[in-house]
Amino acid sequence: MKAKAPMARPARIARKGKGWHPEEIKAAIRMRGKTMSELSIANGYHESTVRQVLRKPWPAIERLVADFLGVDPQEIWPDRYGPDGMPNRPLFGRVKFIPNEHVRQRKNSRAA
Repeated sequence: MKAKAPMARPARIARKGKGWHPEEIKAAIRMRGKTMSELSIANGYHESTVRQVLRKPWPAIERLVADFLGVDPQEIWPDRYGPDGMPNRPLFGRVKFIPNEHVRQRKNSRAA
C-alpha cells in the first residue's frame, strides 16, 4: 500500500484563518479513495459521524480525519485549536470530576 502524502490545501479558497472549507475536507477524503461514511464505518463509528465534525467540534473525529488526510487537525480547523495544539473548547457546563472531593462531599452529605 502506498504511503499517504500530506494533503496540500488549495490556495484558491481563502477563508481568513478559519481553516479548510467543508467542501475541501470532503473532496480531500474522496481523493483519498473513501467517502465520509466509509471513513466513519471503517473506524467503528456510525456512518454520519465524520459528517458531524464539519458542523461542530469533536476532537477525536477531527484527529481521525486529519490522520487520514496526513495533516494536523490544527491545519484543517485552526479556529478550534489553541497555539499549544490543544482543543480550545469550553466544557459547556460540565464539572470536572475530582475523585477525592467527590467522596468527601458524599461523606459530608450522609453525615448531615
